[in-house]
Amino acid sequence: MPDADGAELNKTVLHDWHVAAGAKMVDFGGWHMPVQYPSDIIQEHLATRRHAGLFDVSHMGRFRVRGAGAEDFLLAALTNNARALDPGHAQYTFIANQAGGAVDDAYLYRLGAADFLLVVNAANRAKDWQWLEDLKDGDMELVDESDALAMVSKPAPFRRTSATGSAPSPSTATMSLSPAPATPASRSASSCSRGVRSRSVCGRP
Repeated sequence: MPDADGAELNKTVLHDWHVAAGAKMVDFGGWHMPVQYPSDIIQEHLATRRHAGLFDVSHMGRFRVRGAGAEDFLLAALTNNARALDPGHAQYTFIANQAGGAVDDAYLYRLGAADFLLVVNAANRAKDWQWLEDLKDGDMELVDESDALAMVSKPAPFRRTSATGSAPSPSTATMSLSPAPATPASRSASSCSRGVRSRSVCGRP
């Protein structure tokens, strides 16, 4: 589907599922994204507030940072302390410019001892990538995996249990990363929880 200028809109791997479910699809920053389903937007809101919801956020940028120098690179590039993260946990952070201002806000996941996933805003993906590329140094690898990974957000109240069990403390974040099934409708199989704005990342389609 083209946008107002005739350019073809980007689609997430869950796009066909949204359409089949009757979602109202709109142009969202160059992506064909759902904003409402036939069930009624108030009911969607209440279901998320009282129980849990799933949101397709696969349009966001996802950069893999790995190697012996990955942690040092992130300590220099980001405002939060990547060293404080245990594998499977995450933190909110900023990509800092040379004056101490913000290039973008982001979310950093630690997948392993020397393996990280940095999630950035969709509109800033190209800008953030170039900034980090220019900073890259040492024994580390920076890979743009935005087109290879899908991502869904799972908001849920702190005090309630969700599909993956009890909600964690709001001071921490946990995640899992797993291969995605072949069918688009089931590509939200893995989950990571962060209280009211938890996210889950699914593997390569």
